[in-house]
Amino acid sequence: MTLSESAALARQAERLIVDIPGVAHVGRRSGRAELDEHAEGVHVSELDIGIAAQADIATVSREIRARLAYLPAALSIGQPISHRIDHMLSGVRSQIAVKIFGEDLDTLRGQAEALRASLAPIAGIVDLEVEKQVLAPQIRVRIDYQAAARYGVSPARILATLQSLVEGEHMGQIVEGSRRFALVLRLPDGARTPEGLANLLIETPTGRVPLARLAAIEDADGPNQVSRDDGRRRIVISANTQGARCPK
Repeated sequence: MTLSESAALARQAERLIVDIPGVAHVGRRSGRAELDEHAEGVHVSELDIGIAAQADIATVSREIRARLAYLPAALSIGQPISHRIDHMLSGVRSQIAVKIFGEDLDTLRGQAEALRASLAPIAGIVDLEVEKQVLAPQIRVRIDYQAAARYGVSPARILATLQSLVEGEHMGQIVEGSRRFALVLRLPDGARTPEGLANLLIETPTGRVPLARLAAIEDADGPNQVSRDDGRRRIVISANTQGARCPK
């Protein structure tokens, strides 16, 4: 989700919340800076809601959930200090966090959805959601080891060349008065496509050859993020509790 889409959805939520009896004010921020201890992408918006002194927090929370239930977004309600404590305990800003570990991401998502469906009917469970892992477009490059050997170039050299050209390589610094700019060498956007990479010339002992002769280049989808605990891949099912007591 882009920043403009995230902001539009959050503004809609603000309008639904601001006239709830007991709500004094509503503030919002979308995303958090990379250096923040709780960095978040722009797809995450946080609404800070002030509750009037005479209002009942539980009643206001139920009304917020009821009004936002139809928005295409996951919801978690809590207080700033409780979110921080929950995050310190489990790494998740929810009262309940169930972590599933494994190597295959598709299997993890399937097991997480099955567990979410099992937990949903339990009385008192609210804000139940599976950690978001959406598929993002990627370009996959598979080195042909036999072709690389024929041209006398190592797969590591090919990958290093690709990394420097696609991600960019710092070449120096440009100084203009008191201002300084990094000089970075990388491929233009038009060449950062499967077709552009296929025609990229790679240095070999026998001369330059197109990357298409050394590797297979294809469009692919991959996860936007991979979360880990202790070096192991994991996915989290999170939830809060409210109202009815959960059965033992």
